[in-house]
Amino acid sequence: MKYWILLPDNEMIGGDLDRYQWTTILRSVSAHRSYRHAYRDAQVRPFNVAEFLILRKEMPRSISYCYDWISESAAALAIRYQDSPVSCDMAHGTLSLLEETSMDRI
Repeated sequence: MKYWILLPDNEMIGGDLDRYQWTTILRSVSAHRSYRHAYRDAQVRPFNVAEFLILRKEMPRSISYCYDWISESAAALAIRYQDSPVSCDMAHGTLSLLEETSMDRI
């Protein structure tokens, strides 16, 4: 992640502005308290925030959680209409990629 290019030149990674921006991202999706519950560490860390918002299924606004829901809904529609469109396969494929990856790969 090259998020640091958004920081002013004189601001160091991990500085006050950096932490403020990551905390603001969490608050924008109402995830600040749940993040603190999931990561007992008092520090807001960019790696953990990204993991929480991308891969953690216990976070209802994470990409992984959303794709799980999309995949289940697409499967239910495929059964109901006895048809499996390409979008259903794409949802399952994306969910599989998310389940098999790690933040180190991202």
